Amino acid sequence: MTSKIPLFGELLIELGFLKRTELDNSIRDALQLGVPLGRALILSNKVSEADVNLTVALQSMMKIWDLPLAKAKLAVPIAKSECIPISDALARLGWRTRSHNNLAPSSLGGLLVDSQLVSRAQLDEAQREGYDSNLPLGRVLILKGVISHSVLAKVLEVQRMIRDGNLTYVSGAKELHSAASGLKLATKPKSNAAGRRAIRLGEFLMLAGVLTESDLMNALELGLERRITVGAAMVELGLLTENVLETVLVLQEKVLGGDLELGIAVKDLRKVAGLAELSQDFEDGDQQKILIGELLRKCGLVDDMQITRAIELSTRYPALIGKMLVVAGAIDEATLLAALRCQFLIRHRAITVNDGERALQHAAKNEISLDDALDELRVSVPYKLRRDVRMPPG
Repeated sequence: MTSKIPLFGELLIELGFLKRTELDNSIRDALQLGVPLGRALILSNKVSEADVNLTVALQSMMKIWDLPLAKAKLAVPIAKSECIPISDALARLGWRTRSHNNLAPSSLGGLLVDSQLVSRAQLDEAQREGYDSNLPLGRVLILKGVISHSVLAKVLEVQRMIRDGNLTYVSGAKELHSAASGLKLATKPKSNAAGRRAIRLGEFLMLAGVLTESDLMNALELGLERRITVGAAMVELGLLTENVLETVLVLQEKVLGGDLELGIAVKDLRKVAGLAELSQDFEDGDQQKILIGELLRKCGLVDDMQITRAIELSTRYPALIGKMLVVAGAIDEATLLAALRCQFLIRHRAITVNDGERALQHAAKNEISLDDALDELRVSVPYKLRRDVRMPPG
C-alpha cells in the first residue's frame, strides 16, 4: 500500500466515522470473529454499512484515480447531509469520477464493449465481481450468462490477432460486431463439479505435489467461510482450474474404486496439472520460493510493521498470515486472493517472481484479477495453469 493511500481503518478515522480507540478494539473483535474489519465494525454497530461502503468506494477512487484525501473529506458531509451519491458530491467540488477501469487498447473488455457484445454496465459489474473473486473477466461473463464459450473464444482470437499486428483494433471490433448475430451469446453456467469424496481431495493433491499444506489450510478456511466445497474453494483461490478439479475427482474415484493404482494416479495428476513440464521452463532455485507476506511486502501492498502485527494477531496459524492482514485491515480479501494465486504460480515456476510482483501490483492498482493483470502485462502462463475458460471438446 502506498503512503498516500490510507489503510481502510485509517481512512475511517480520517473521514470521522471512527475513533482510534474504537479501531484498535474493532481489530481485536475482527480477529475473534474471524471476519474482515469492515464486517466486524458493522456487526458491533460502530459504523453503519452505508459508511463502510462509502469508505471502500473512496479508497478505491484514491487508489485508481488519485482522488486527494482532502477532497474526499470535503465530499463526505455533502453526500451524507443531502443524501446524494459520493460521485455527485465530488462533482460539486470540481472533481469528476471516470468510468471504472479505463480500457486499454485491445483489452478484452474494450473489444466486448466496442463490438456491442456486452454493455458498459454489464462489463463494469463483471469487472467488480472478477476483482472480488479473483476470476478472469471472461469466466465471470460466462458464469453470469452474459456471453457463451464460443463468443469468448472468438473475441480472444481477435484479440491475439490485434496484438500480433495482423489486425487493427477498429477492424477487429467491426468483425466481432458483424459476427455477433451468428454467435450464441449466452449459455447456462456450468454447475460446480466438486464431488462427494472431497474430504480426501486435499491429501491426493498434496501427495502429487500440486498443493502444499498451507494451500489446503487456506482452501479449507475459505470453504467454511463461504459455505462451499473445498474443491470450489481451491478453484476460487486459483490453486486449480475447473478442468483440473474435474479430472482430479475422476482419478480419485478410480483409485477408491480399485480401478487405478495410487502411484499411477499421482503421475497422471501431475501431468494434468501441468507440473511435469513446468520445471523445464524455469531453472530451479530459491528465487521461485516466496512467502505470502514477503510477496505483499515486495509489491508495496503492506509494510514490515503490518506484517509483524498480523503475526502477533495469530501466532497459532502462521500459514494464515494473509488472512490476518485482511482482519487487520491492511489489505482486502480480493488482494489476498490475488496474492495467493500469484504465490501458487511462482511456486510452480509458471511465472517469475519479478513478473508476479508486477502483475500483483497491476491487479491491486486497477482492481482486476491477477490473471487479467498477467494478460494485460503480456506475461504468458503455461496453458494447463491458465484460468481462462477453454472451449469444450467437440
